[in-house]
Amino acid sequence: MKQEDADVKKVGVFRSVLTTPFKLFAALLPDFEPYTEANKHEFDKPGWHRKISLMLSEHNIPGSRTSSPSMTRSEVYERRIRNKEITDAPGPYGLTRQYANPKLTGDMELYVGHKHDGSFYWVQCRPNHLVSFPSCKTFISYSEQTAVSYSFAKDRISDWAVIDDGVLNLIQQFENNTKQGEPQ
Repeated sequence: MKQEDADVKKVGVFRSVLTTPFKLFAALLPDFEPYTEANKHEFDKPGWHRKISLMLSEHNIPGSRTSSPSMTRSEVYERRIRNKEITDAPGPYGLTRQYANPKLTGDMELYVGHKHDGSFYWVQCRPNHLVSFPSCKTFISYSEQTAVSYSFAKDRISDWAVIDDGVLNLIQQFENNTKQGEPQ
């Protein structure tokens, strides 16, 4: 077994479905419940329901296809709205709904806000009328080498701050477990 696979089992919250240069993981909200035989039916249901999907990818690696400078969450957002006129409107759950002109690719809905610690947050969601199972997705530049994107059911947008904190805590836990396995 590869060390990274052992680390995933140590964290015990994700089911890995892809390999490097990125890893795609799935878990169940609200507690990032790991995939088990007992909850397999939740993962097999069509649509999002309690599922959250996370993708960790490498970036800023010289010579790689993913080579790019590390960007903050705000910088990723700014790139997303580049060359667009933005109009703010009240949104749900402490978020501001932003309308872009011209529209975002895929007619995505855009929401921004600030977490309890004051940090910036943004998420894009698929409109309910376009898909059977609308979801929301955001991106985080976690470190100089790691970018994270994650998606969850749009009907869980009320938990945006808790989900975001959970994702960051989970990645930190994964990182700590990986460091523990390194030779001293």
